[in-house]
Amino acid sequence: MGMRSPDANAQKAVVEEKTDFVYDGLTFTKKGTNKLTWYGMPSFGNGLVKWWKQLQAFLSFITSQEKHQVVVMDARKRALDYKTCGFTLRPFKCKVTDWAQATFSESEQQKILFKQLEAEVRKLHPDVHKVEIGGVLLRGGAGSNPPATNGLHLDYYPDWERHREYRGDEKVEDKSGLEMRIVLGLWMPREMANPVYDYPLLIGDASTFTSEDVVPMEQQFTEIAEGGKIRNVRNLAAGAPVFADRQRWYYYHEQTCEELVIFRHLTAPPGGKACFHGAIQQPLPEGKETRKSVESRAFLYFKK
Repeated sequence: MGMRSPDANAQKAVVEEKTDFVYDGLTFTKKGTNKLTWYGMPSFGNGLVKWWKQLQAFLSFITSQEKHQVVVMDARKRALDYKTCGFTLRPFKCKVTDWAQATFSESEQQKILFKQLEAEVRKLHPDVHKVEIGGVLLRGGAGSNPPATNGLHLDYYPDWERHREYRGDEKVEDKSGLEMRIVLGLWMPREMANPVYDYPLLIGDASTFTSEDVVPMEQQFTEIAEGGKIRNVRNLAAGAPVFADRQRWYYYHEQTCEELVIFRHLTAPPGGKACFHGAIQQPLPEGKETRKSVESRAFLYFKK
C-alpha cells in the first residue's frame, strides 16, 4: 500500500490490450466497516455453539460486502516496477517431482523447492541477510484446497506486531541483530500441461491502495495442510479492500508452470507495501486442465 494519500482525480482503468478484460462483480468491503470476522462456513458438525458463532460471523461478513466492476489488466503488457507495484513474474523451472511429498516438512522434495525459492528471493533482494521459506499449500487437484475465488485479501494485517498479538505469539527477545521486514508470497501453477486459463491470480498494484482501503479481519478456520492433515488457523488478516477508482488490478495472461509470481504480503514499518490478491474465474477452453497451483511464503530478515 505504501500509505499514500488518496488521489481524488484518479480515473477508472480502461481496457487497452486484447488480453485485458472487464470483470463483473468483484467483491469489496463496504466503506465504514470497522472489522470483519471469519470462522469458517457454518456447520452443525462443529457443535451448536460453534455453529452459532460461525453463522453470526458469516451473516455479518456477507452484509458488509458489495460488488464492483473492475478492469483486469495484463501485467505482461505493462512496464511495472516491483519496487513500486509490489509484485513481479520470474522464470522458474521447478525441480520438484512429487508435490505431495513437498508438503511434508524437511522432506527432500520440500528442501529442493525451498532452496530454489530462496535463490529467487535473493536475486530480488540481494541485501537480505536471512530468508526463511514457510509452508507449502496446494490448490486444485484431489485432496487439495480449492482456489480462493473472488476472495480478495491480505494474508497479514499490515502491522506485524498487531498480527502477532492477535495470534497469541509469545514475544521472544531477539539477539541476532536481525529484524523481519518483508513477507513475500510465492505462487505458481503446477502439474499442468497447459497454462492457467480458468482461475488466474489477481493482484492489486500496492502503490494504488491506501490505509483507508484496509479492513482488519479476524480469522479462525481450518485448511488442508502438510500431508493432507487438517490444520487450525488463527490469523489477523485484511479482508477485501474498500473500493476506489484509483486501484489497479493485474494478472499474468496464461501463466505457465515455469513462471513464478512473487508479491508483497507485508512490509515493515506498519502500513508498508502489501498486495491484495485472490483468484478470479474465467472460461476454461474445452479439453484443457483446470488450474492447479502451489503457494508458499518467504520471511526476509535484514540487519537492524
